Amino acid sequence: MTARYLQLAHPHATGVALSDSTLRFVKFAQEGEMSVPQHAGTINVPAGLIENGRVVNKGKFISFLKTARKIHRFDTINLVLISPLVQTFSISVKGAAPLYIKEAVEKMFGLPAKDIIYEYHAIGGTEALTTFQVTTILKVVSQEFLSCFKQADITVLTLDSIGHALTRAILPIGDNSPTMVVNIDRDITTVVIGVNGKVSQTTMFAFGDDSFTDAIIEKLSVSEEKVAALKMDQGLIGDDSKKIFDALADDCAALVHHINEEYVAWHHSHKALPPVERIYLTGAGSMLKGLDEYISLGLRLPVEVANVWANCLSFDEYVPNLPQSEAVNYPVAIGAALVSNDGANMLPGDHKQAMQRKHIMGVTAKIILSFILGVAVGFAVARIIAIPTVHIQIMDVLHKIQARW
Repeated sequence: MTARYLQLAHPHATGVALSDSTLRFVKFAQEGEMSVPQHAGTINVPAGLIENGRVVNKGKFISFLKTARKIHRFDTINLVLISPLVQTFSISVKGAAPLYIKEAVEKMFGLPAKDIIYEYHAIGGTEALTTFQVTTILKVVSQEFLSCFKQADITVLTLDSIGHALTRAILPIGDNSPTMVVNIDRDITTVVIGVNGKVSQTTMFAFGDDSFTDAIIEKLSVSEEKVAALKMDQGLIGDDSKKIFDALADDCAALVHHINEEYVAWHHSHKALPPVERIYLTGAGSMLKGLDEYISLGLRLPVEVANVWANCLSFDEYVPNLPQSEAVNYPVAIGAALVSNDGANMLPGDHKQAMQRKHIMGVTAKIILSFILGVAVGFAVARIIAIPTVHIQIMDVLHKIQARW
């Protein structure tokens, strides 16, 4: 039986999506099967701290993280770097997959494998070829971010890619049909192609909802506050939308052209994989009314505006505080907090081992403490069995203590 929702990767962890310019986070609480958002926010990263996915001012970045932790109270996170330095792509392999993938990764970076963190998973293929998903990051990049968070007293449990986070948040659970997720953020658009419920390829290009906003302001001479309402209420298909359509025609055409180029290049490289059947649209740009229909006509595929909470909760049982117009900014942070069978932890191996040892020690300590409490309960029962009232009171207290562990 397919689960209704994905579970949290860690009961107390916060999903964090970090780019050069913004840090977005969502804190959840587990309520039965549902993961319910408790607190979400966007923090602007000051210019000059991160550039092109690299930390360029470590001291100020650590201070920024310390302030964010203190104000928003998150100290354990699942992190996603929105950066072209974290790449996910597919390789079709015949024969010894580990050796072939190792050589391909080394050739791509021009570095020995020891300097690269990479993970791979089979996602499909034929009898002759197996297609693998490969996710990579330079070890030095992973280490520099991990070091900064550590010095800010923030524990990073996982470091995943934007493609994995988006598919966890957006793709329906149990749906393994070939899909595409298009996330139009403020200044970056991410295109994720998924096969068999797993990421096959992730690409990013410099275009975002800010381009739509700027074009409307320039052509219609309206305020930024007015633009938001125009995009949502009129967009490309409203009664008075001709001026908006004319203002955005070039940008919309370029967007569709670029998405199509990404898809055609992927399909030609991986003909053994099935073609995409559906597109899910999310991000700030998805709030432009009629954009889903425009993309659908341009790419000749059904396009659906995604519900970013679909894998967390049901609106019939819980209504998040964030309205849809704001929630569309958080699919990456939401996906970062969730866990599925498709993910890639791009943290250094020694850090992963240390976290695993810490987890094992924590579990062992709980088992030992539960055993000691059990023995204590036994002795207490033996000594006070003849005093029913005291017996009931002590048993109640001991069971409450044991339940907490």
